Amino acid sequence: MPVKTGSEMMFDAMSARGETHLILLSCDGDYAEMIKKLLRSLPKLHITVLATPYTTPVNFLSKRLMGLTKELGKQYLLRSMLEIKDKVS
Repeated sequence: MPVKTGSEMMFDAMSARGETHLILLSCDGDYAEMIKKLLRSLPKLHITVLATPYTTPVNFLSKRLMGLTKELGKQYLLRSMLEIKDKVS
């Protein structure tokens, strides 16, 4: 499977047919609104975001992504990149 930018992946998701699961590696919450819009319009789409961990109250990157968890339910999953650090070199 080819590696794509976040924008390319989101654009491709709009043409997906059937069950589709995207995994996005992100170090900020810039994609939060796009994720929300895609999941609301594509009920068979699931998105997992591997993000940098929340560190301080001024680090809003994970706060924006964490807010989607309550809004989007089972279609959306947010995980810390630290959970996979032993699997990648």
